[in-house]
Amino acid sequence: MLKRYFAFVFALVIFNFQFSFAQVYINEGSNKNYTAIADEYGDHPDWIEIYNPSSDTLQLLNYSLSDEINNPTKWVFPNTQLLPGEYKLIFCSGRDKKPVSAFVDVLNAVNYNPVVGWNNHALASPMLWDGVSSLLINICSYSSAGYTTNSVFNQTSMPYNATVFNFQDGSPNICQTLYGTKSNLRPNIRINNVTIGTGTAQNSPYDYPAPYGNWYWASKTQMVIPATELLAAGLTPGLIDSIAFDVVATDPNTVYDYVNYSMKLVGSNEVLSEFEPLDYDRRLHTNFKISGVGDTIYLFSPNQQLQSSLFVNVNQPDNSIGCFPDTSSNIATFSIATIEATNNSSQAYYSYLLPPVISVPSGIYNNVFSVSLSNPNGVNSEIRYTLNGDNPDSNSSLYTGLPIQIFYSNVLKARVFSNSELPSITATSSYLFGISHTTPVLSVITDNDNLYGNTGIFTNWQFDWQKDAYAEYFDTTNQLIFSQRAAMQVDGGAGGSRSHPQHSFRLEFDNSVLGDGSINYPLIPNRSSRSKYSTIYIRNGSNYYLTLPYKDATHVQSMGGETNNYYSAWTPISVYVNGQYFGMYELREKWDAEYFEEIENADADSLDLLSLSYWNGSVLRAVEGSVDSFFVDYNAFKSLNTSNAQ
Repeated sequence: MLKRYFAFVFALVIFNFQFSFAQVYINEGSNKNYTAIADEYGDHPDWIEIYNPSSDTLQLLNYSLSDEINNPTKWVFPNTQLLPGEYKLIFCSGRDKKPVSAFVDVLNAVNYNPVVGWNNHALASPMLWDGVSSLLINICSYSSAGYTTNSVFNQTSMPYNATVFNFQDGSPNICQTLYGTKSNLRPNIRINNVTIGTGTAQNSPYDYPAPYGNWYWASKTQMVIPATELLAAGLTPGLIDSIAFDVVATDPNTVYDYVNYSMKLVGSNEVLSEFEPLDYDRRLHTNFKISGVGDTIYLFSPNQQLQSSLFVNVNQPDNSIGCFPDTSSNIATFSIATIEATNNSSQAYYSYLLPPVISVPSGIYNNVFSVSLSNPNGVNSEIRYTLNGDNPDSNSSLYTGLPIQIFYSNVLKARVFSNSELPSITATSSYLFGISHTTPVLSVITDNDNLYGNTGIFTNWQFDWQKDAYAEYFDTTNQLIFSQRAAMQVDGGAGGSRSHPQHSFRLEFDNSVLGDGSINYPLIPNRSSRSKYSTIYIRNGSNYYLTLPYKDATHVQSMGGETNNYYSAWTPISVYVNGQYFGMYELREKWDAEYFEEIENADADSLDLLSLSYWNGSVLRAVEGSVDSFFVDYNAFKSLNTSNAQ
């Protein structure tokens, strides 16, 4: 009896040891990702990192993450593994992406001429299907012959969005397209000679979905097949080495320069209007974001037992917070994130220094004066400063206690550094000399490398890069109304807003990484009902730059106001960048979620705000919400029976 009891206790100890040793941890995270790591969309979302310290591979299927302790299954992991000693990054972006694998380029068919009947393709690089995950197939086709017609396919109507497609005029780079149109039709397909779909619906020669499609020279199609359908059709787990499509009609003279095929395993059973990116490895995205003021992120086991948690909140861009050493209950802040790597070699910090105090406030001055800086921190810290807009670093001018003489327009930036604590935030002041404007004045302060050169938004105006900036606003009486951090980004269309020397740009005051929160002030006098601005648009007149720069603004306001329609209100403003005059601009509202919240008291959570922009491939995309409801209404409209008067 004693031996049996001893054996039971020994087994229990071994079991508990194995369980605790196999636990997975939230090891690091950041809610201020500025440049540390970009996702496959070119964005920089919040992120966390989980870590498996054990010698066993962990199956993460049905593990879950949440920012709410009482909602453990808010975001559930797909069928993916966490290898021994692996650190896995998860973006907290709100996108809800669950790729199980990276895309595999399975075939590039060159100079392909479709035929009537089943068009069979032997895959050059077979793809392994696990029998559990859904299969996402991506097809890009291009014909340099110009406008021809699409092949017509037998298709099956599915009760979900099974396909997303787009086409492009004249460009061979269709595979880089980010957004498309969803459809519940999916071309009938054979995988390893197993037929999936037996419907008889057909596209026309000018319609999609069409895997061989080039009515506008090039097309892109992604289609999803859930694992349940694959299994029901008779496909067995293993290598996929062939694919075929059922063509009803085709132009025998149409030859495609290429038809590219790629596949990946995913955890979702429906496509979105946003294509799954091709040029990145498998990245997981939760359906929630981390608050700018921090959130506790929880990791739960498949039976919803709490495994690990971490309060993720840092004060400055690109800092991270996590266990030091790995898996420890000791939580430290890191100046440089160690994404998908150990924290053990990092320098751990436990506090931020306080910012220096500038003796003379920002303002518009006419006489020379001097400025002193005071350090509220200990003697083991020092103040570094600049006078040209650049961000102070450990190599900037050292403040020795002597007053700084201000002889002409300058922007002063100062920051405290030490070896034992993280640097302070930057204290900033604008000093504008001898100016006189009847308009309000906006002073924008940012590192010169943020504007010009390889990393500058004015030099590289084609891109939507965001940079850290500081904005100070003086009213018509020269009184300082607000002074705070903001994100700065070139903005505007193809008419010249971006490319003219006086570039249009926007300021995001409430940016969760680079901003300090919304402005609560009536910036635009003729929009008297509005006093909250999270983002403003500083516009140069675009097509009428230096000719009739306010024509668009005045026409829009006149027409919109008199017809009781939505319009972007504006007011003239004089802008200075790093202390130098940058010209007169229109300060305009942005048509964003907040605009409709303020004007119509709209619910931001139920708002869909769509855009069709030259700078985003001229494809309908969602700025807020989703394009899904639009296409539901659009398809319902197309199906209306116009002969029925009711």
